[in-house]
Amino acid sequence: MIGSNIKKYRKALGLSTSYLAECMNISPFAVAMWESGFCRPNAARLNQLSQILCISVDELTRSDVDYAKKNLTNYNLLIANLLAALFCITAFITLWRYAPQVVPMHWSGGQIDRYGKKAELLIMIIVPIIFLAIDVLVYFPLKTDSGKASTYVSHFLFLFFQIGFAAMMLATYVKYIQEVLPFAVCTCASFALSASLAMNPKIIKKPTISVVKNKILSISSLALSTISLIIYILSMIPVSPLK
Repeated sequence: MIGSNIKKYRKALGLSTSYLAECMNISPFAVAMWESGFCRPNAARLNQLSQILCISVDELTRSDVDYAKKNLTNYNLLIANLLAALFCITAFITLWRYAPQVVPMHWSGGQIDRYGKKAELLIMIIVPIIFLAIDVLVYFPLKTDSGKASTYVSHFLFLFFQIGFAAMMLATYVKYIQEVLPFAVCTCASFALSASLAMNPKIIKKPTISVVKNKILSISSLALSTISLIIYILSMIPVSPLK
């Protein structure tokens, strides 16, 4: 961060905190606050520091940029898991909506042990929520280490288990679905909802993006997510048979 940079370059020149503060006509306490990271200098002070320490402003703030990129990458991975959990939950609700009243609940040796009410399928929603909760807890100690393999592995591991579990359950129960086409439309709509939300630069943040492209992606994401949500809700509404 910028505070450690100020301290590093100050010591490299053999300057004391008091001398640096005197050169800038500020109190030594202010310099100490910068170096400890409690606050940061404004643009004018950064220019002063760069001149006194004989380095560019970019060099002085480089670690801040790297730190921000690390946080951004880690944040996006967390949001990706959140959107994956959203798809899993909506997929399980879809499965519950189109499953028959009595569904197989357990297998042993290739044989079905028992049957249960379809309401028990809703218990599966707990699994992606647990994965997401663990991922959120892991996020805080690792949020500044997005360049390390441990961060990527942890996020993608939870993502893999969420999507893998949802795919396994859908593949297991889809053969019992009688209204296959509406079920497929509803499942695709739930996936499109998560995917369209991921397009939004306000949700999955993109640091290097033009204002025009940002606006186009935001509008497209809003339109697609709205359409997907409407299709999903309409597909979930039971249709009364004609008399």
